[in-house]
Order: sequence, then C-alpha cells, then structure tokens
Amino acid sequence: MKPTLPGHPAVTQRQRLAAVLYRYRHALLLGWLALIWWATFYRLGALRFDRFWSFGFDLGLFDQAVWLIAHFKNPFMTIRGLDVWGHHGNFIFLLFVPFYWLGAGAKFLLAAQLSSQVLGAVGVYLLARDVIKQGRWLGVGLAASMLLHPSMQFLAWEYFHPESFAIGPIILAYWALRTNRMRWFWTLAVLAMACKEDITLVFVMLGLLLVAKRQFRLGGYLAGLAALWYVSVTKILIPLRNPAGPFYEGHFFSQYGGSLGGIVKTMVRHPSRVWHDLTAPNRRTWYLRVWFPVAFVPFLAPEVLLLLLPMLAVVALAGVSWVQDYRYHYVAIPLAITFLATVEAVARLRVPWRRQLVVSLIVATSLLSALRWGVGPGTHEYRRGYWPVSSSENYLDLLAGTLGPPSNWPVSEAKRHAVSLVPASASVSAAFNVNPHLAHRTHVYEWPNPWIGTNWGICNVDNLHDPATVDWLIVDRSYLEGDPLQESLLERLLREEFSIRYEESGVVAAERVKPPATVRTPSPQGCLERP
Repeated sequence: MKPTLPGHPAVTQRQRLAAVLYRYRHALLLGWLALIWWATFYRLGALRFDRFWSFGFDLGLFDQAVWLIAHFKNPFMTIRGLDVWGHHGNFIFLLFVPFYWLGAGAKFLLAAQLSSQVLGAVGVYLLARDVIKQGRWLGVGLAASMLLHPSMQFLAWEYFHPESFAIGPIILAYWALRTNRMRWFWTLAVLAMACKEDITLVFVMLGLLLVAKRQFRLGGYLAGLAALWYVSVTKILIPLRNPAGPFYEGHFFSQYGGSLGGIVKTMVRHPSRVWHDLTAPNRRTWYLRVWFPVAFVPFLAPEVLLLLLPMLAVVALAGVSWVQDYRYHYVAIPLAITFLATVEAVARLRVPWRRQLVVSLIVATSLLSALRWGVGPGTHEYRRGYWPVSSSENYLDLLAGTLGPPSNWPVSEAKRHAVSLVPASASVSAAFNVNPHLAHRTHVYEWPNPWIGTNWGICNVDNLHDPATVDWLIVDRSYLEGDPLQESLLERLLREEFSIRYEESGVVAAERVKPPATVRTPSPQGCLERP
C-alpha cells in the first residue's frame, strides 16, 4: 500500500500540522529558546529600571540622546556634557526616532538590544545550517551556546549600548555574504556600521580578507567604504561637533602616546610594553571568559578571528580597566566575531562525528561557563546584587511578574514619588540612578553637575552649564556619605536656594526658590572619567 502524503485527502489537519512541525523542528526549538532568553532578560532589565537600579551612565545619556534627536532639540546630552555627534557616530539612533515619536523610552532600547542579540543567535544558526553539511541541529547547539555565553547575559544586564545592538547585524551580514545574499549583506553591513564608528573596522578587515581571497572588487569596495566611513566620523563629524575630536583614543591609550601616530610609534619602539599588556592578568581573565565557553574552537578558523583584531587591540592595550571586563559592551564585537569563527571552525571538520563531538563540547563548556560566570537565573552571580530580586523569589515568579518588593523598596518608592513631582519642562539635577527616569527633557544633569563637574565633557570643568538654570534637585543622601564636598554643597543649596518639597528614606526632592548667591565649585577630578 502506498503511504499517504501531506496534501492527500486522507491526511487529517492534525497530521499536516505534525508534518510541518517536524519539518521545522530545529527552527521551532531555537525560537522557543530565544523567546525564553528574551523574556527572561527583558523582565530582569525592566525590573532594574522600575526599581531604580539602572544608571545615567550609559542608559540615561542614550535615552536622552534619542529623545533630543526625535524632538528636533539641540542634540547636547546634558547627562554627559557632550553633543550627541561629538560623542560617537551612533547613527542607529535615527532608526529609533519614529518609536520615540510614539512614546518609546528606556525599555524600548532594552527590547531593541535584546532582539538584536537574539537575532545574532539566529544568525549563528543560519550560518551553521548553510555552511555545515547536515548542520541544522549543530546550528541549534551553537546558537544556544551563544545565548548561554556569560557576556551575552551581562550585555543584557548592562541594558543598552550601540555596540551590543550591533551583534545581530554583524552576524547576519556575514551570513548574507557567505550565502551570496548581497542585497541583504549591504543593508545589514550599513546597519551595523551605523551603530558606532568602531564597527566599521570589522568591515575594513572583512574587505581585506575578501581581497586576500582574490575577491578584489567586492573586498576593495567594502574596505574602502568602511575606511571612508571611519575617517569621516572620527576626523570630520566628531571634531566638528566637539573640538577635542575623538578624545577617547587619547584617554584609552595615553600610556602609548595618546594619538594614532604616537600609539604606533610606541608599539614599534617598545614591543615589551605591548607584550606586558597583552599578557597582564586581567587580559588573561578576559581571554578565558570569552573563549573558554566556546572551548577555544574559533582558533581553528584564525582568518575569521582576524576580523576582531582592531577591537581586540583596544581591549588588550587600553589603559582603563573596564575595557578588559567581559561584562561590559567592549566585548560585544569580539563576541560576535568569536561565534562566526566558531561556526567556520566546526564547518572545517569533515567527519560528522567530530563535528558533533566538538559542538557537544561547546554546549557543555557554555553551560558550565554560564553557571559560573553568567548573571541569568540559576547562575552563581544571579543573586549577588546585579538584579533587584530577593533570595526567596524564583524564576516562575519572575516571568509571571509576581516578584515581591526588594529590601530597598521604600527607597525606590520615595524616588518614584520624587520623580513624579518634577514638571516635564523643568531642568533637574538628579542622582545617577534617578536621571534615567528623567531623561526625556532638554536639561537633566547627573548630580553634582552642574555645580561640581563630574563625568562631564572632556575635562569636567569645560563648558559647565549655569547652575542657576536648575529648577529641581533629586538627591539620595545615602550616596553622599563620606563625601564632605557634596554633603556641604547639598546643605548649602537647601539652605540658600532650594526648598524641600519631599523627603523620605534619605531621598530629597527640592525646588528652586531663590537665585544662586555663589558660583559653582571647580571639579577636583581632572579630565574624562568615562567615554
């Protein structure tokens, strides 16, 4: 007897559905894993924001930047003391503008980044499906390993950064190139480069790699366009909007000379200094926590790893510690390239059982790394102060939205009420974890700005705004303990210029009632705290 086929009249609707589900079982499983990951970290991130555990640096300044652009305001981020386009070439903000017209804000930025991170995992699956023979299940395993990676989890905890948003476009652009989907490739490449000027260097390297593979025309166009983009942003746009130019180059590499020429000269003349930085303990920790989760397999595709060379140089040679931390956004580009190289390395294993063994090893090391170094539910770090959850709360409570209040709930409620008192048009100086809730306005400062320059502009004292323009203060006294300069400043302002409208649990909301009687205090901190 001939078997009945889908579409045959004798086949029931249930059988047709079962056939479709079986056919797409790989994609459905990946979709389910991605949905769980997205929902988990969106819920955790939303809790961070709602319970005042998010920060002005960098969520508040990005939220304010997009709001200013969307509402055709002067694009000067008062949380940061810099012009939007004098900070970085974050053209991706223009993509978010229509959503901000509809009322989007910080949680939208979180949702957008998590979606892009998930799309990065989907891109890993698609690449494995298309370049590895019988690679669908292997692709699911590699994509799941990416979702498990500790850095992927911490990027979600850090909330939003343009580099982290670029993960999806970078991986999908590479997949489109490998599978000759050129329209998709150019669209995704432009989208990735629009996130930040640093990302153009990935495509410069990709273009050079294509040239080395004798694809001269495509590689030349790509490398040339990306290089032109980078130079236009760093040598024209940023200096036009910020006379100091791309100041972060000098700050990151001050020990090498502070300029591109000085950096190269120092590296050539003092290779021992370079080797010392490359092998320093915090760099070795970074290497371990980025590449152990993939069992160091991407080194079997070294030419693909070359794509991360510019960003790896930043990580390894920068003189600021947070750049060498696997928890922060500087790991985003290396993470994306790492998984591209991992897929290519697995594809080079010709024997099926070897591919299966290697992917199984990667899944195992990813799971082990997630448990030890990750920050999601069930990991070692989950209840160590990263999220506003208590030890009695479980994962189902998290997804159901029934979590109880954390121990600092009275403080959060006091801050929520204080924020509600500030008029939408008022200028305000607020504590670092309050100003993300006040970012949709032209003038919002991170206390003690603009009286004491802190994390402001290039050298803190440059172009500080007039304190007389500040209408409201929201300060948490607990953060001022041990800082007599800020304590005395607050007491003087409350005594001479502002009147307390609300005070609870150490949270003070005060409105200006008198013009200032004295000038602002110069900053004691020197130049540039964090780019």
